[in-house]
Amino acid sequence: MPQHSSASESLTREEFIVGLALGLRGNDLDVSEVLLSEIEKSPGAERAALLRALCEHWDLRRRDECVEEVPIKYTDQQLEDLKNRFGRVVDGMLEALVQMKMAEEEFYCRLYSDVVSSPFLSGEGARAFALYWILVDKKIPYFRVDIAHATRMPDAEYRRVMKLLNKHRAKVRFVQQLKLEQRTQVADLVLEVFDSLTDRRERVVLMSAILSERETLGGLDLVSELHKALRS
Repeated sequence: MPQHSSASESLTREEFIVGLALGLRGNDLDVSEVLLSEIEKSPGAERAALLRALCEHWDLRRRDECVEEVPIKYTDQQLEDLKNRFGRVVDGMLEALVQMKMAEEEFYCRLYSDVVSSPFLSGEGARAFALYWILVDKKIPYFRVDIAHATRMPDAEYRRVMKLLNKHRAKVRFVQQLKLEQRTQVADLVLEVFDSLTDRRERVVLMSAILSERETLGGLDLVSELHKALRS
């Protein structure tokens, strides 16, 4: 296991652990074990915050940008064995916490105490696997979302609006098939379709169509690309 000095005075512990995660090259399970070891070197009161920092930055990790090699410890077969033993257990505990709709700070405290440190996760690699399985889960990072004002409508109204948007929906489908150099170009063109709609309910219905079709229209995760375009 690579040896790492403690965080320098110019870095917070959160910045240190994130920098470590983004800088280590190796399979994700081996990297997760190194990160878990670093978290556990910290005072107990800081560990949930460090876990949160990892969860909120893990998707920035790029293997070709990593600079320090982590020795291989776990084989693909060992990873499969850990998935078979603990995958559903971690999934269930994580889902239960998400459904409680608690504030972010409380969620990460519970995630560390109830999942990463769960007594049900015993044996070689179990807790490192739990951290890895959490980090790659699509429900992470966690957000407390207020669904009270999310748009709902009767089926008949939804179908009526969908018919009105038939041309817009067709244009989105057409744009997704264009062979452009970058996906952000496709996302930008689709964003123009959304911008042409002034009614929020219409935009919601159109987005719902994209969400239901994104896995069948050329394999392009358009939601992700729209998010990138909106941030640019």
